[in-house]
This record gives sequence, structure tokens and C-alpha cells, in this order.
Amino acid sequence: MLSELTNLATEKKSVIETSFEQTDELSANQNQLRLLTEKLANDQSEIRIIENEISNLQSDLKRKTEIEEAFEELNQEKDRLQGELEELKNHEAEKNEEVKTSKDHLETLLKRIQEFQVYLETRQNAHVSTITFFRTSLFHHYVISTM
Repeated sequence: MLSELTNLATEKKSVIETSFEQTDELSANQNQLRLLTEKLANDQSEIRIIENEISNLQSDLKRKTEIEEAFEELNQEKDRLQGELEELKNHEAEKNEEVKTSKDHLETLLKRIQEFQVYLETRQNAHVSTITFFRTSLFHHYVISTM
């Protein structure tokens, strides 16, 4: 009986030791679980930060794409305006040439008009001289005939 009691005590001691070991193991597992839960929470926080950064990068990429498209449109508009400017410059050069030609023609006409005006003045002066000569001659003739 004593040996049974000793065996029983040994079994109980073994069960208690196993229970303590299991309690220690359970406590260690709970500790490990708590650490893993904290790590999971930190990892989830980092994942949210990374997802936010990815979202920001996607937004930046979208804005960059929109800006590139706007620049492309502006470059096309600039090219179109430069083409129009070249056409206008060519048109201006043509008009300037027409104006120069017209000016030269008008200057020639003005010179001819001035020459004609001098001619008319000369003829008018010649007629006036002729009329004055005839008047004077008539007057002398009248005076001589009345004497």
C-alpha cells in the first residue's frame, strides 16, 4: 500500500509537473501569441501606410499623365500658332511688297502730275503774256489811230 501511495504520489507529482510545464508552455504560447498579435497590428499599420503611399503614387502618376497630355496639347497648339504666324508673316511680306509697288507707282504719278502742273502754269503764263501783248498792241494801235 505504501508503494501504491508512493506510486500515486509520484503520478500526481508527475501530473502536477506536467501541468506546470503545460502552464508554462501555455503562458509562453500566450506571450508568443500576444507578441505576434502586436507584430500583426504593426504590420497592418505598415501595410496601410504602404497602401496610402501606393495610392498617392497612383494619384501622382495620374496627374503626371494629365500634365503630359496638357503639354502635348499645348505643343500642338504652339506648332499650329507658329504655322499661322509664318503664314501671316508671308502675307505681310506680300502686302508690304504690294504697298511698295503702289507707293512707287503713286510717286511716279505725283511726279507726272507736278510736271503737268508746271507745263500748265507755263502755258497759262504764255497765254497771259500773249494776251497782254495783244492788249498793249491794240491800245497802241488805238492811240495811234485816234491821234
